[in-house]
Amino acid sequence: MEYTDLLKEVSWSASKNLPAGLSYDSRKVKPGDIFICIKGFKTDGHNYVSQALSQGARIIVSEKPLLLNGQAELVVVDNTRKALSELGAACYNHPSSRLKVYGVTGTNGKTTTTYMIDHIMKKAGFKTGLIGTMEIKIDDKTEKTKNTTPESLDLQEIFYKMVLDGVDTVAMEVSSHALSLYRVWNAFFTGVIYTNFSQDHLDFHSTLEDYWKVKASFLSLQKEFISEKEVFSVFNKDDPEVIKLLPHGNGQKFIYGLMNEKTNMLYREQGNILMAYDVSCAPGGTRFNLNRDGHVYNFNLKLIGVFNVYNALAAIAAGLAQNIDLSLIKEAIEELPPVKGRIYPVYGEQDFTCIVDYAHTPDGLKKVLQSARAFTKGRIITVFGCGGDRDKSKRPVMGHIGVTLSDYIIITSDNPRSEDPLAIIRDIEAGITNTSRYVVEPDRKRAIEKALDIADRGDCVIVAGKGHEDYQIFADKTVHFDDSEIIREYFELAGRK
Repeated sequence: MEYTDLLKEVSWSASKNLPAGLSYDSRKVKPGDIFICIKGFKTDGHNYVSQALSQGARIIVSEKPLLLNGQAELVVVDNTRKALSELGAACYNHPSSRLKVYGVTGTNGKTTTTYMIDHIMKKAGFKTGLIGTMEIKIDDKTEKTKNTTPESLDLQEIFYKMVLDGVDTVAMEVSSHALSLYRVWNAFFTGVIYTNFSQDHLDFHSTLEDYWKVKASFLSLQKEFISEKEVFSVFNKDDPEVIKLLPHGNGQKFIYGLMNEKTNMLYREQGNILMAYDVSCAPGGTRFNLNRDGHVYNFNLKLIGVFNVYNALAAIAAGLAQNIDLSLIKEAIEELPPVKGRIYPVYGEQDFTCIVDYAHTPDGLKKVLQSARAFTKGRIITVFGCGGDRDKSKRPVMGHIGVTLSDYIIITSDNPRSEDPLAIIRDIEAGITNTSRYVVEPDRKRAIEKALDIADRGDCVIVAGKGHEDYQIFADKTVHFDDSEIIREYFELAGRK
């Protein structure tokens, strides 16, 4: 069978009541299904064809010739990941074309920005969906997700369920992995929003340049699948890499950042400009002003840190692109509570501040520590580690940032995975020259408790790296572990003493 014929076969038609049976997991194949062989990070679907055949697969989609002995038809393609995306979109009748999908990409800020957009759209009366690192939401129903951006077939099914549920708009995180692996191929993005760019995922991308090229490709993907008249694109002018993409933006263009008259004049003719000024941070939230059409709007966020001003501006742009009144956008953003694990305050009766954050990149850690410095009267005490089986080059960089921007750091384990936790810690230590300002404690629970033990009035304890995660991954097991829970348990025990 030719691939074009297969694509026609799985395409939705009025005579079909259900999508065609597609699977990329041999364990889930049902009689009559089409099995697509996907090369994963640890396994290769081509090695599981026999299992798919034994479970009744009628068509195998492969990147190489296979001997099937008449048990099924074979379709050979150049890239099965791309085929999976095309077949998935076809069998679900391109559901994202019936939604307004806002894709947020960047190294940091994706999660918070999508939550802000989701809240704005809800406030404006839309029925919303959300897809991201923490969860998938279809209106008020939620479920956990394994990846920041689901595999293409799963993503198309999610879009399909959203359409059936009457969803209008979707805020979605789009990772560099998703762009590289065709997970978002054949998805229709009304809006493409760029937050920022810094070092991450060099275990997957060979170089920073390759990582950035992948991020930049999001705009051409948007142009591939949707009319120029219907779309918008949003750019952070204060990120030198992001703003380079402005000439390639699609549809209505928005530019955001902090007030700077020189750059305001530079970009005035190139798009809608959203500039924040008079920014002030406190442990309880962040304030800033925004001048729009001659009117000053005073924003008072419940979220902490200057980088959340950037996230807010990106979300505001998405709202304005949909012609939502700025006063309503302001109400929505000000209502949003801190997002779990994103500079998330954990309260007790302590006289110091305690924050849990997902910062697991050099830039993420730097921004959290700089934000904390803006409102911390005492010391900044930071607990962090680095994940195993991930980019090793960022470990000494994060060690240097941690010890430079903190008064004291406790280096611990993150998710060691298959690596030796002490070896990861040694990599972090390689970036530290001032040995009097840190200590090593591989046990993450003890490390957090040690930081809380030494914290005093006016200090700020930052526990970074895992954020919302409620697990810790070791070579031989995955255990329940939640940084916020550990802190609350410590406070509860202290209150009983």
